[in-house]
Amino acid sequence: MRPLALASDTPPTLADWLAVTASRVLALRDGRTPPGGANRRPAPSADGAWTRLVTDAGLAPEAARALECLVAGERDILAGRALDRLARDAGPAGTEVQAIATVLDYLGIPPDTTLALFAPGAELARWGLVTVSGEGRVASRRIMVAPRLVAHLRGDALPPVEEPPLERVGASPLAQLTLPAGIADEARAHASALARSPWWLIGPRSTGKRTVAASALAETGRALLQLRMRDALAADRPRLLALLAREVLLNRAAIALTDLDDAVSGRDDALPGLVRALYRAGIPLVLTSTMTPALASFDTPLALTELRALEPSQRTDRWRRELPTLAGADEIGARYRLAPGRIVRIATRVRARTAAPTLHDVAAEVSAEVSQQVTVLGDRVQVTQHWGDLVLPPTTLDAAREMVARVRGRHQVLATWGFADKLQKGLGVSALFAGAPGTGKTMVAGIIARELGLELYQIDLARVVSKYVGETERNLGAVFDAAEAGNVMLLFDEADALFGKRTEAKSSNDRYANLEINYLLQRLERFEGVCVLTTNLAGSIDPAFRRRLSFRIDFPVPDVEERAELWCRAFPDAAPVAHDLDVDALAARYELAGGYIRNAALRAAYLAAAAGSVITAPIVERAVALEYHDAGKLSTGGRLS
Repeated sequence: MRPLALASDTPPTLADWLAVTASRVLALRDGRTPPGGANRRPAPSADGAWTRLVTDAGLAPEAARALECLVAGERDILAGRALDRLARDAGPAGTEVQAIATVLDYLGIPPDTTLALFAPGAELARWGLVTVSGEGRVASRRIMVAPRLVAHLRGDALPPVEEPPLERVGASPLAQLTLPAGIADEARAHASALARSPWWLIGPRSTGKRTVAASALAETGRALLQLRMRDALAADRPRLLALLAREVLLNRAAIALTDLDDAVSGRDDALPGLVRALYRAGIPLVLTSTMTPALASFDTPLALTELRALEPSQRTDRWRRELPTLAGADEIGARYRLAPGRIVRIATRVRARTAAPTLHDVAAEVSAEVSQQVTVLGDRVQVTQHWGDLVLPPTTLDAAREMVARVRGRHQVLATWGFADKLQKGLGVSALFAGAPGTGKTMVAGIIARELGLELYQIDLARVVSKYVGETERNLGAVFDAAEAGNVMLLFDEADALFGKRTEAKSSNDRYANLEINYLLQRLERFEGVCVLTTNLAGSIDPAFRRRLSFRIDFPVPDVEERAELWCRAFPDAAPVAHDLDVDALAARYELAGGYIRNAALRAAYLAAAAGSVITAPIVERAVALEYHDAGKLSTGGRLS
């Protein structure tokens, strides 16, 4: 069917043209004389949003004309009725492919070309602009235009996508972000080349990975929409690709795939396939994670940017920008290794509390944030002991003091002297305290924390370790991230339960256990704070962990002289101790570790108080016997440690 001769020089609207065209086609079908009126082909839409969408999608002229007619049918009642009249069969909502084929044939586009536009995998459906439903011949199927496309062309504000959830990432001028040297220029280059390769940003939490990407993309006129990995995996793949393609067009956006640490650590091997599918669908893609991906797993070209921790001077500058009246910003910048996002968040809370912030106000907010994150998995330890309270071999004490000196001298050695550039990783201070129960491991950890002015948090492994795949790593990652930035020292008691040896992978459980240990190895190596692991079974710790630890300090069971000293210190000066209590005899008779000596002394004090007596040798010996009994010993002989 060829176009009829022009009846008017006045260009009609598309809706009018469709209405007249439908009347003429139906008249010709019935053998009647077609009505007169406008039959001049309407010019393609010159609307800015329409032109931009067609250009960004790279639609073929035939596809663009078909979509324009379909949208006209959705936006105008006359056009919609016209398309319904052209349908061969009445059907559910949507436009019959046959009707659009008739209109485009009238415009000189062959029906075969039109049918190809709505075949499976054709560009309009691939971009998520239309869906085609039905079975049998393509001509009898129904076309539905995406309601969000119609709303976008109408100029309506689009609500957020809820299934799967897509969230717009806020952007700021790159010049206003606090970034390591060279990152801004690198971000601009990768954002401009996003069509050629996905861009992967790596760095600790709250370093602004998404903000950097969104800000760089904003300079190219694009937005950034966040999609979480778990939501991407839960969605139907073809539907997801079409939805993301449509939102990329309507929002002039790229997609940020986030929460990838499980996949990067080896827990989920679906990520390479998902990245490949998104890349081949032409979806501009940004990825963010705290861990570095194994690039060999991907056959897609990837551009990498690593967001390192800020230098103390950069953190200080950011504090001054957020809290201009704060005195001592340099001290806060040096003390707290906070990422830019956390500095902004904490400063906002400080400003809400007071107009004249002090160092104490900032420290209180940092402590509150860290406590909120860490106390879910551990408890803060209140430290009251001092170096003078310790009774340890000189080698153990020297190693503990060296650990304090290393923490205090880190900035000078690593930054000023340049050793950080040589090491790249393992910049934190970690130690394994090995020894029998009661030998002073936890006490020494507390004294070190007090000496360094750090808050000590003892992590409860029962709350950390989970039977669910990936949950243990997430828990540990949250703890390490909070501690690294918040002037906190971590204490893992009985660490062999978490940092044990890897085994031969004979089952899926073995494989996941080994992956868990591999993750912990990487995370401990990247941890730049202070961490102490204690164990009663040093041989059960994975050798790879031991190699990565800064210190390995042994806590032997005290000898006779040390036990005598511990007995002397176990009783306060104000305690009513009998003058004939022989601590040397107690030390020689009972091979107790320091913790058991402290417990026995306290127990003896309560027994004496209940009896209305001073603390005598028989009472102390009874307390010792009870300690042995509680430990499951049938006699008071042998070592209790």
